[in-house]
Amino acid sequence: GSHMAPLKDVYKNDFLIGNAISAEDLEGTRLELLKMHHDVVTAGNAMKPDALQPTKGNFTFTAADAMIDKVLAEGMKMHGHVLVWHQQSPAWLNTKKDDNNNTVPLGRDEALDNLRTHIQTVMKHFGNKVISWDVVNEAMNDNPSNPADYKASLRQTPWYQAIGSDYVEQAFLAAREVLDENPSWNIKLYYNDYNEDNQNKATAIYNMVKDINDRYAAAHNGKLLIDGVGMQGHYNINTNPDNVKLSLEKFISLGVEVSVSELDVTAGNNYTLPENLAVGQAYLYAQLFKLYKEHADHIARVTFWGMDDNTSWRAENNPLLFDKNLQAKPAYYGVIDPAEQ
Repeated sequence: GSHMAPLKDVYKNDFLIGNAISAEDLEGTRLELLKMHHDVVTAGNAMKPDALQPTKGNFTFTAADAMIDKVLAEGMKMHGHVLVWHQQSPAWLNTKKDDNNNTVPLGRDEALDNLRTHIQTVMKHFGNKVISWDVVNEAMNDNPSNPADYKASLRQTPWYQAIGSDYVEQAFLAAREVLDENPSWNIKLYYNDYNEDNQNKATAIYNMVKDINDRYAAAHNGKLLIDGVGMQGHYNINTNPDNVKLSLEKFISLGVEVSVSELDVTAGNNYTLPENLAVGQAYLYAQLFKLYKEHADHIARVTFWGMDDNTSWRAENNPLLFDKNLQAKPAYYGVIDPAEQ
């Protein structure tokens, strides 16, 4: 492969190449590297529920608006992350204090109203400035013992406790209403989760999406409610790509699009990466991109979760393509030329 080929050019006929950003990535050298390699970005934190509606009815869009406007002005697209999640989400959305000052779930109707209001206000505000939304994030337990019963496999989150096992479906119904009212917007609605290389978790997610989509399609002329499944891809050097393949193909078989939404591969520790592990990391990245390229017809986007090891949420374990000096690692070459690894 040519030296420092832009990632987005290497895969321009396959899928969008994305990254997660904070405000610091939108100026100077970081912005140049971001623009060189990526067509699309995800806000690391700026569009999460606690950032956009810290108290009821108090929507705080200023920082997110500035970020999106800059991203679009620089010629990149924006993926929306995230409307419904149990973390980085204010307690008032789905809980209250009882007379003894204990935190208890809100009643279903009040929680559902808060869910719908948050989703619909945020979606209407950003409109078609985004290409897709993570509507619900991380609703499924890890390694559920009985994935055939997806409702029993759901995490017991505050949203679940307040609304019930249909809160995921209710979130997508609220989001779909906004898109139905705005037919000119081309926005895909995603369910996003991690550890989907675990076959039990992947099966539970498959069963959930299939059930929700099958019932919606029956009532709406075959239309999908959930357009896509996001496979986060927080992997490590020992991740088995065969399990990634099984889950990817399972989700594709639903007739939805798939995005790899938060990709990173840990290797080494204590901020050090011996050469043999750097090569192993490059090899796993190469295997993953061979797999993604083979299924490119069904993959919309592959997004790395950060640009360089230093600013990664898993910095200690050196998970990304560029080192702390923004220099390309073997992992970068594994991605741009996977056949040579």
